[in-house]
Amino acid sequence: MPHASRPARPSRRPARTPRPPQWVAWGGLGAWNYYFLGKLALALSGHLNFHLLLNLAFAALLLLPLPALLRGATLRGVERLRTLIAIPLGIALLIKDTWFPPIARLLEQRDALQAFSFDYLLTLGGRFINWDLLGSLFVAGVLLWFLSQWLRLTTFTLAGLSWMVIAPLWPQVQTQAQQPAASATTVTAAAQLPTQAVPLLDPATLDQQVAHFFEQQAAQKTRFQPPPEGAPPFDILMLQICSLSWDDLTMAGLQDHPLFKRMDVLFDQFNTATAYSGPASIRTLRASCGQPPNTQLYQNTDEDCYLFKNLAHLGFDVQLQLNNLDDFDGYLDALLAQGLPNMTIPENRFTAAPTMSTFDGKPLWNDAHVLQQWWALRLQQDQPRVALFYDSISLHDGNRYRLAGGGSRNADYRSRAQTLLDNLESFFDTLERSGRRTLVVLVPEHGYNLRGDRMQITGMRDIPSPATTHVPAGIKLIGWGHAQNDAPRHITQPSSYLAISELIARLAAQRSLEAGQEFQWQPLLADLPTLPLWVAENGSVMVVQQGQEAYIRLNPQSAWQAYPR
Repeated sequence: MPHASRPARPSRRPARTPRPPQWVAWGGLGAWNYYFLGKLALALSGHLNFHLLLNLAFAALLLLPLPALLRGATLRGVERLRTLIAIPLGIALLIKDTWFPPIARLLEQRDALQAFSFDYLLTLGGRFINWDLLGSLFVAGVLLWFLSQWLRLTTFTLAGLSWMVIAPLWPQVQTQAQQPAASATTVTAAAQLPTQAVPLLDPATLDQQVAHFFEQQAAQKTRFQPPPEGAPPFDILMLQICSLSWDDLTMAGLQDHPLFKRMDVLFDQFNTATAYSGPASIRTLRASCGQPPNTQLYQNTDEDCYLFKNLAHLGFDVQLQLNNLDDFDGYLDALLAQGLPNMTIPENRFTAAPTMSTFDGKPLWNDAHVLQQWWALRLQQDQPRVALFYDSISLHDGNRYRLAGGGSRNADYRSRAQTLLDNLESFFDTLERSGRRTLVVLVPEHGYNLRGDRMQITGMRDIPSPATTHVPAGIKLIGWGHAQNDAPRHITQPSSYLAISELIARLAAQRSLEAGQEFQWQPLLADLPTLPLWVAENGSVMVVQQGQEAYIRLNPQSAWQAYPR
């Protein structure tokens, strides 16, 4: 009997169900699109120092999808948490991307900032607000908001970020693509290149040039010789002016002031090597040696480097005079540490009342009053030779005019610069009337940064840009037996303090003119020390200029980049 077929047993293995996706669908950047698109626009216009890797990482954090296991209120809570974390990160990244000084530097200078007057703080705060830029960003934001009804802004944001990655590599891609086609003409073209063709300034090249520059400068030194027997004595008046550059003069329309036409020698490319007052004064007082790096300024150096100590050895009575109570940030102590004496005329012995108040509310005296009073005192002294170091901060940012009723008003730069230059020219007249043999040296500390640029607002000098370190330095001889109405002689090569020290040493070693002998400029100006490279430093910030191009490095660990124009 055939066996009956058995019914099939139902399978005990459960049917497979589709597993839920591990991640939710990719979302967009939402409101963060305005953040990134705005930063991209600012970066492309040079207003931001865009840190590409950090911004890519931040965008990835915002785009990262959340696990699908999170549902409902839990998912919304995690999204809110991510937003709360992202907001301070975005603010911190935006601050890092700006050209503003780092927060750490502001904290280091909090004592100095607290000394600023309330009026000056308001002025600085107003400068940080660029209304034109904010208006442009607002209009662009409204336009993007309107277009977001039809366009997916995240696509444009990611495309912009991708372009920031590709753009630096694009020239290399083009070069490699053109190499096969150009191989046939490479040898011929190379043979036609001039021998002094300047190589591309890659970071390694800049580092090598800077290292070689400081090595070369370390070997430079002025050799002072005792005055020859019978040489007539003379006085040296070194006028150090704060906040006066060629760019400032151009902006104020004072580049052709008559004072500069009365100078005997003008240094057309004088580099102060810094945009800070303290370091500039130290460099001036150590002018007898080449340009040292900023890290060595507050260290001991060779005695031969101190210009005024060298002058003291030649028999000059060294004196110091300021037109203010400049104890701000230890400035006066820094001058005394370089071997200068205390002020010849203390502030409580000024015969005139102060005409301005400084940025920290201290009294500030007119330069004409101080210089005229000092000169009258000098004519009563018996010393045959006097060397004065005079420092004026009449043009410093934040100064205000004092009013008769006890208040103050804003002191615009142009009116102050006009007054200062007029005062110096009037002082030249006083010196000429005295008939005393005098050497006047004009050497500004640094510029004001009146124009401002994409990296710094007006009046800000944390970055020693060429506009703030290129100043109108020069000399004026009075009573030396030379023609007084000649046009200035121009030193066209880049130069700095060492050239001034060398010129002073040559004048001190000159013999007196014999009857009928003419004053000779050529031996004085021939082969003055020049700068093979334009280097300026503010703390860890370094700027190097090559021709018309400038490069900046924010600290020794950061990369070189072109200075935005």
